Amino acid sequence: FGGRLGAGGGAGTLSWADSPMVAVRAFPGSPPYGTNWDFATTSGAIMTVIAVTFQASTVVETLVDEKVARIRMMMRMSGLKGWAYWTVTYCFWGLVVLFQGWLFLLITTFSVLPSGYRISVFAATDGGVQFVLFLLYGLTLTSLCFLLSSLLGNLVTARTIMTVFKLFLAILGGQMSPIFTDSAVPPAAMTIVSLFPPFGLLRAVLSMTDYAAQTVDPVRDASPTLGWAAVVEGRSPVGEVLVIFLLEAPLFLLLTYYFDQVSGTFGVHRHPLFFLGLSSHPAAALSAPDEEQGAGRPDDVAEEAARVAGMESLPVHQQDAVIVRNLRKVFPGHPPKVAVGDLTMGIRRGECVGFLGPNGAGKTTTINM
Repeated sequence: FGGRLGAGGGAGTLSWADSPMVAVRAFPGSPPYGTNWDFATTSGAIMTVIAVTFQASTVVETLVDEKVARIRMMMRMSGLKGWAYWTVTYCFWGLVVLFQGWLFLLITTFSVLPSGYRISVFAATDGGVQFVLFLLYGLTLTSLCFLLSSLLGNLVTARTIMTVFKLFLAILGGQMSPIFTDSAVPPAAMTIVSLFPPFGLLRAVLSMTDYAAQTVDPVRDASPTLGWAAVVEGRSPVGEVLVIFLLEAPLFLLLTYYFDQVSGTFGVHRHPLFFLGLSSHPAAALSAPDEEQGAGRPDDVAEEAARVAGMESLPVHQQDAVIVRNLRKVFPGHPPKVAVGDLTMGIRRGECVGFLGPNGAGKTTTINM
């Protein structure tokens, strides 16, 4: 380091020893306090989706637990109709999910940290748009939880699937942002991905983030805020997401009813095309002559079947409270095992009934059906 530096355009020389700070005058330093980098505009979208969707696992596990414990069956035995159970349960969990979403929305909108930082994800979005978006998402998410619960019959399986669901959402959800923000992705692909409710919400929140960060393409929308005009006119994908949620919420409920009737864990399974009037039992078996059905049966069993058949012409108030006709259950195997063979019986109002028989007679199977 014994070199000499030229100074003043070569008019003189400056020794390193004369100015020891010359070599460190541009030493790297930290950026000034108050940088413009905003965590909310970069990662707030996926964090919002995870926070609002986190309650889904609790809903599914509770519904499956109630199904395994046969709560609905007990309520029906107490006189509660099936539609009442579904309505009360849906309203309860719908309110829970909506309350969680709106609470998160209030906290992120009005909370201010001591440093003055304020979460800006929803700063440039109309409050009415936010309210309707979280309302429809809460109803759609609840309907999706009901659909998943109708497909699951074991609590351990439900917990495993919901754990995978949360991991899938956290890991893959962060990779969905480039798809929704890349103009090269076809709109049809974005719509297909948005059919999954959490990804649909992610797409809507990303649009809100663009308005908050003022990165919206001026050609698409020059307005600084996301309001109903942009939603209705299609300048923002939030309108498409709202329509998807509005259609999916009742669709998931219809699918829940269908799978509960066709592949339910308990009760009598109906034909996959039962809505067309088809029955899961062959018509010939149901319309067999009384002599053929009563062949080989004890006298009291045949007498009870004849008594039930004779009540078809009576008014409803004169019939038995519970009527079972040709109840049958066959477990597959080699050979198939007939657990319940064409049981026909009636239970009068106010009558207490018990099932007696050896192991394998079909008592528990009959009660489950």
